[in-house]
Amino acid sequence: MKNEDFIMIREWYDSYTAAYLKMSPGIRESVEIKLDHTEQVVREMGMLTTELEMPEQDGVIGRTIALLHDIGRHEQVVRYGTMNDRKSTDHAELGLKEITRHMVLDHLEESVSDLIVTAIRNHNKLKIADDLDERTVLFCKLIRDADKLDIWRVILEMDQSGDECKIEKAFIGLGKKKSMAWEIVRAVKSGEMADMKFLESQNDFRLLSIGWVFDLNFEVSKREVLARKYVDTLAKYLPEDSNVEEAISVAKKYLAK
Repeated sequence: MKNEDFIMIREWYDSYTAAYLKMSPGIRESVEIKLDHTEQVVREMGMLTTELEMPEQDGVIGRTIALLHDIGRHEQVVRYGTMNDRKSTDHAELGLKEITRHMVLDHLEESVSDLIVTAIRNHNKLKIADDLDERTVLFCKLIRDADKLDIWRVILEMDQSGDECKIEKAFIGLGKKKSMAWEIVRAVKSGEMADMKFLESQNDFRLLSIGWVFDLNFEVSKREVLARKYVDTLAKYLPEDSNVEEAISVAKKYLAK
């Protein structure tokens, strides 16, 4: 895959998303958030592939995956009025349907398009599928790390904005109750990613996102999380509770290794 291919896909992407920016203010605001997120994930992907000294072609493939990973979010908010997959549909699968419908990857070699599709399909799952070859797994890991690195930024910026509308979008409509879902506390205490099906509140989401550190795949990703103080900042919002504090401590120790 060459950079010219990425440019062609970028031109389609810009045209495709422009249509959503002409819709109602509520839809447009959600789309703008995701457009900004996508641009940042493309940058994070570029940083990762550069730090890992990957070949130029692999960098182009990585940026293409990053550009398209959330393409389903726009249609999701139009159809369902939410970006909560549990209340609507899997946004990765919806995005792949849009990619297929518009024949976005049809000009690429089949092996490359298959890799891109598989990485997008696995970017938002609890775990990467078991039956993938080593090269495909690498790109799945790259997009999962790049995506998380920016989702933390989005959550914190919107959380700190004081804008209730933005906070609601950041936390996919979850309420503000202080009690924590034990399944999420238990998972993070055990050094595991928690399943989003257990989310009941904004605090649950904060702790669950702290647990994402256990799914980081590259040392450079862990260094970036430490440098940006994501865990410390998220932890400030959580209630004083011995189990929650233990869970946070487990995450911090994992990063500090």
